[in-house]
Formats: sequence, C-alpha cells, structure tokens
Amino acid sequence: MKTNCLLVGILLMAAGSVGYAQSNTGTVNSTGNNNRAYINQAGSLNEAAIRQDGDRHNARIRQDGDHNSARIIQIGDPHKSVIRQFGDNNVAIQNLRRDRINLQVSEASIRQVGGENYAEQNKFRGASQIYIDQSGHFNNAIQHAGNQVFAIIEQEGSNNYADQSLGNNGHILNLIEIIQEGDGNRVVQRQSGAGDNRLLIAQNGNFNYGYQWAQGSFRNAEIQQEGDGNAASQSQKHSQEVEALIVQKGNFNDAYQTQENEHQYANIWQEGEGNRASQFQEESEFSRAEIFQYGTANRARTVQTGSYHFGSITQTGQANASVITQGN
Repeated sequence: MKTNCLLVGILLMAAGSVGYAQSNTGTVNSTGNNNRAYINQAGSLNEAAIRQDGDRHNARIRQDGDHNSARIIQIGDPHKSVIRQFGDNNVAIQNLRRDRINLQVSEASIRQVGGENYAEQNKFRGASQIYIDQSGHFNNAIQHAGNQVFAIIEQEGSNNYADQSLGNNGHILNLIEIIQEGDGNRVVQRQSGAGDNRLLIAQNGNFNYGYQWAQGSFRNAEIQQEGDGNAASQSQKHSQEVEALIVQKGNFNDAYQTQENEHQYANIWQEGEGNRASQFQEESEFSRAEIFQYGTANRARTVQTGSYHFGSITQTGQANASVITQGN
C-alpha cells in the first residue's frame, strides 16, 4: 500500500507542475502503514484532497495560484501534514484524529499568503503541535483541539479574525497563542477543563479586540496590546488557582476582567491617556485584584464580593479616577 500511495503522489506532483491555468483536481486515499502523499499544483481553480487512514502519515499540499482549496484528513498516529498556499481566495482544512493517546507528537501546519483566506485545523486526542500562519487582509483562522496541545496562530495584516478552542481533561500542559500585527483585528480564545493551561494574545496595532474565556482550574490568561483604541476582555468562570493579566500600551484602550470562585489573581497594567480598566470578582475567597495606570484622564474600577479581599489601584498622572468596592 505504501508503494501505491507514493506513485499516486508522484503522478499528482507531475500533473500539478505542468497544469498552469487549468482546473486541476487531485485526490489521494490511503489505508496502511508508513504512507506518504504529496500534491503540487500551479494554476487557477485547483482542488486537492488527501485522506490517510493508518500509521506514520506524512501529507503535503502546495498550491500556487487563485481559487485554490486543500484538505487533509489523517486517522491514526502519529500525524504530520503541511499545506502551503500562495494566492487569493484559498481554503485550507486539516482534520487529525487519533485512536489512542501516546507519547508521540503530531504536527500540522498551514501557511497562506494573500487576502480573504480561510484556514481551519481540528485535532482530537494526543500530544500535538498545530500552527497557522497568514499574511494579508480579511483572513480567518480557526483551531479546535483536545488536550496536550501547543497551538499557534500568526496573522499579519488588517481586519483578520482568529479563533482557538481547547478542551482539556487534566493533562499537564496546554499552550495556545495568537499573535497579530495590524489594525482592526479580532481574537477569541476559549478553554475548558483542568490542567496547567496557558492562553496568550499579543496584538500590535490599532482598534484591535482580544477576548479570552476559560473555565476550570490551574490556568493563566494573558493579553498584550500595543496601539490605540484597543479592547481586551477576560472571563474566568468556575475557576480555581487562576491568573489573568492585561497589558496595554497606548491611548483610549479598554480592559475588562471578571472572575468567579477562589484563589484568583487579576491584574491590569495600562500606559497612556484616556484608558479604562474594570475588574469584577465574585465568590472571590483568597483572591486579589490590582490595577496600574500611568498617564492622564484614566479610569479604574474594582468590585469584589466574598471573603478575604485584596484590591489595589495605582495611578500616576493627572485627572485620573479610581473606585474600589468590597463586600462580604
């Protein structure tokens, strides 16, 4: 079965290399061990699909041109798949599923250059590294993963959207990161379950929005924004032993944090003018909240309910306002 798959891949590469400006279609279906498949297409209106059901998969798709579409499906373990697209209106989807959890690490990556692209990765069970890299404007990147995952999305351009969802069942370490360069970008991160989970959003530009939602214990959420008119929001529900941090450098930015349950720490750090910071902690036994603002005309508010409160607001500059309300 290995030989057949390689022959099909080679033929498809040859067909793609000479198929300029043609409506090409390539498909590989493989079942067995030690399989590899490669598709290389150049031209317009191309489609490529690889499905591998077996062991030790390795799949690669490269498309140069417009209106391309690529999909890789791998079942078994370990996985390794790569999609590269250079052109406009491209679509790339990777679906990876394991039959069991082991120590082998799966890898999947998507690289897209151009505007209005769509990339999606779905990874179920087992240790994995998944990565999406997009350059251009109005792109969309989606990642869905189970546990034991290191997931990264990088986007360069404006008006892009990135979404990560991670479900964890108590495994030691999960890392999800989104990095954006440009204006008017949006980010959403969601994570549920217990474990040493870490969420990071880093945005450089103006009028960007970052949102993190987490449920469970032992997690760290962080948003970093540099620019003007940005907004950051963090929500940690039914959580214990959690930390939330928002760092903003620029003017007229908004930061909001809400936490429920005990042993929580919330921190907002802002530098600039006309910024606003709000914190809300409910059922916040053994919790603490801190706000640091450096600049003028800033606003800060902390509200805490429950037991053993600690709230602190530090402001330097002129025309600032602060409020702390604690209840029991």
